[in-house]
Amino acid sequence: MIETWYSKLSIRRQSALLGVNRNRLTSNPTPTTEEDRMIMCHLDELHTRWPFLGQRKLIRELRDQGIKIGRKRL
Repeated sequence: MIETWYSKLSIRRQSALLGVNRNRLTSNPTPTTEEDRMIMCHLDELHTRWPFLGQRKLIRELRDQGIKIGRKRL
């Protein structure tokens, strides 16, 4: 739809003509890695068992299982 290489119309103008926000013009998301899937599976188990645990305690539980993870990644 929007051609970034087309020099006669800017991306701003192309998106305005199509009625699309420019912030929606991102690249394809990166696929989740096997490590991320494993962490999500562990988090799901922990949250199912203890739904009242907060972020810090979940990180502590994951680290006790040998998974190195920080607060931002969680």
